[in-house]
Amino acid sequence: MLRPTFLNFETARRALNTAQAGLDVVGNNIGNVNTPGYTRQRAVQVSVHSSFQSQFQVHGGRGGFAGQGAEVSGISQVRDSYLDTRFRNEASTHGTLAVRAGGLNDIGRIIDEVSKTGLHDRIGDLVHQLGLFAHNADSPEIAVVLRNTAMAVTQTFNRAANDLAAVLQHQKFDLEVAVRDEVNTTLERIAFLNERIRQDHMFGSPANELMDERNLLIDNLSSFLPIHVVRTPEHLPGGRTIESLSIQLSGGGAAGQNITLVDNDVFNQLAVSQGEDGSASILLTDGRSGFTITDAGRGGDITGNITGGGIRGFLDIINGRGDFAGSGQNGFRGVPYYIESLNVIATTFAALMNQTNSISDADVLNNPQLTAQDRPLFASNPPGQPITAANITISANWMAEANWLTTTKQPIVQVPVLENGQPKFDGEGNQIFETQSNSDNILIFVNLLSSDTTFFRGVNGDGDQFMLFRGTFEESLTSMQSNLGLDASLGGALLDASELVLGGFADRRDSISAVSMDEEAVNMMILQNFYNAAARFMTVVDEALGTIIQNMGVVGR
Repeated sequence: MLRPTFLNFETARRALNTAQAGLDVVGNNIGNVNTPGYTRQRAVQVSVHSSFQSQFQVHGGRGGFAGQGAEVSGISQVRDSYLDTRFRNEASTHGTLAVRAGGLNDIGRIIDEVSKTGLHDRIGDLVHQLGLFAHNADSPEIAVVLRNTAMAVTQTFNRAANDLAAVLQHQKFDLEVAVRDEVNTTLERIAFLNERIRQDHMFGSPANELMDERNLLIDNLSSFLPIHVVRTPEHLPGGRTIESLSIQLSGGGAAGQNITLVDNDVFNQLAVSQGEDGSASILLTDGRSGFTITDAGRGGDITGNITGGGIRGFLDIINGRGDFAGSGQNGFRGVPYYIESLNVIATTFAALMNQTNSISDADVLNNPQLTAQDRPLFASNPPGQPITAANITISANWMAEANWLTTTKQPIVQVPVLENGQPKFDGEGNQIFETQSNSDNILIFVNLLSSDTTFFRGVNGDGDQFMLFRGTFEESLTSMQSNLGLDASLGGALLDASELVLGGFADRRDSISAVSMDEEAVNMMILQNFYNAAARFMTVVDEALGTIIQNMGVVGR
């Protein structure tokens, strides 16, 4: 069959346009080589097949003709969804470990001071002063120094507890900032970009730059929460298909339901709630109204569903009770664990000292000269509260009377006064006796603080008692420091490993999606030759057509 006269011009024009589009994409890639989150683009080139048919064409014969060149069907991004998923999963793990490491570092500065130079030294000073007082129980000056030394112990307890409480409040503040300024802002922006991208796709625009921004936001979100990105094709009238994007919380929801964070242009947000015990919880709220979504979990509480990311790290530091955790409570050794451990040490210290200083019914049976009496050395401030590290103080009785310590519980013994080895008599001939000084109870105080059989017992969230530690008071502080060092060391090793894995995924992803100047330079040369060849083809077609028009039919006129 006869072919269209100017068909080759159309083929050459398409070749020029295709080469030009390719050069435009290369130029755009080079211009964005340092743009954060930019994904390398490429022109999708397809062949244009011939759709011209003639009623005179003999099918099966050799009357067909070549296709009509090539054209660019769109501008696509070069991404690997598998690497995106692996990168974001590891980013979630890295986020948890990084926040934990920061929190443990804050705790470590306090516990190190308490264990090495703080409470450790103050208890040592107290033991030393008790030893001096045992040999000088009648000295009011040494009694005052001893009381001041004990006061230093209580103040060290108070300062350590207050410092840990300050770390806890700081972590809660950081959690609220992360939820408000990072997570919620990101979720809202992703939902907005979803709608913009959807509209652009409906009108034929690739919206690649908007997709780059969205991918960057999703990467950032994955460092705070464990997320799962779901892409669903949406079929439009006329045979067109566009993509819908939703983001779900990987932890799952109640009854196996997925917790949706973003669904196209609809988004939910998170809110931080504080319980009566000071623990933090995360609620799921509607992004538009702010109302709690109660069907997402227990009354909207999705704390247990957040299994990774920086938010999980904050929750571990804020809620982690370690050995003190009950059923359903956070078992990580966070700030609450160290506060409660310090409380156990303070409570045990005060209880043993108060008990030793008081006179019990058993003491009265042994020494009828005594009267049963509570003689506390330590109390709580305000009074009437259970003694903790935060409120332990010197009792009012000891503050009023420096020699409030019970030096002995043994019967008073009168011994004769000797002079030159002989009994001494007064002027009336009566033998002189004196009360024998006995400070055996002070030595019991010293032994208590140095005994390696002291039991430090705690109570977990279920009300069950357990032995936290057995040993001296100084060893209990060392044990607490050792637990922290172990957690910090293990967490640091895991964080270093996670950084290596995350960096590996980032490098692999960049090798595919990032702009390579060397590769773009090669593409530019290829497209330049492509463009020159298409232009030369246009010239050849023009010359051939000129020959037909100007020379054919001239002979024989």
